[in-house]
Amino acid sequence: MTWYRFLLLFFPTRFRREYASDLLQLARERMNDARMRGHVAALRQAARLIRDAITQATLEHWTVHRSRHRRSRARQAMLNRQTPLLPANTRRIMLETMIQDIRFAWRGFRKTPGFTLVAILTLALGIGSNTAIFSLIDGVLLRPLKYGEPEELVVVWETNAAGGFDKSWTSTALFYDWREQSQTMTDLTGWAWATFILGQEGDTESQVVNGILVYPNFFKTLAVRPLLGRPFTEADAQ
Repeated sequence: MTWYRFLLLFFPTRFRREYASDLLQLARERMNDARMRGHVAALRQAARLIRDAITQATLEHWTVHRSRHRRSRARQAMLNRQTPLLPANTRRIMLETMIQDIRFAWRGFRKTPGFTLVAILTLALGIGSNTAIFSLIDGVLLRPLKYGEPEELVVVWETNAAGGFDKSWTSTALFYDWREQSQTMTDLTGWAWATFILGQEGDTESQVVNGILVYPNFFKTLAVRPLLGRPFTEADAQ
């Protein structure tokens, strides 16, 4: 756990004296449990320990700086014997206090550039990961699909118990049986992944592209129109 001892150096001195041994013991126990589950689990646990250590160190340093600043202001107030604040000046005093806090934090960061860099990187990683996760959830779960009546769309799979597959592609013949005998669905369509060679006759160079094969009622079932051209018809499938 040499790497974790190095992470503990980011914590304030007083914090290390009181809690370093406990944190190190806790990290050993978590890593031992993770190694029993495999190398991937161990790597994930190590990543979580690094993230938590950097985040906690940032908070502890900020708490120390904040406490020192408050004690300094309290001593200065006692020396100057300031009078109680009037309600009319409360907003101005709050603004001045905020500006003083920002200046104090800036001076503290300038004195410890290494810690500042780690804090900025931690914030950047945290904000970036949260933004990416929210964008994914917003695009997949929160926003409705851009189809007509998306809440009524379902995916039908074939189960292959013998092969051990809960979801399996079906055959064309079985698809037409489902389509003709279904009494619960308005319509049923299908698709399959495929690879095509794109080019004109006589061209010396062609391009391989990925696409899907669909049934003629594909666009009708999804209640959408193609960006170019017209939807397929049953005659196109002949």
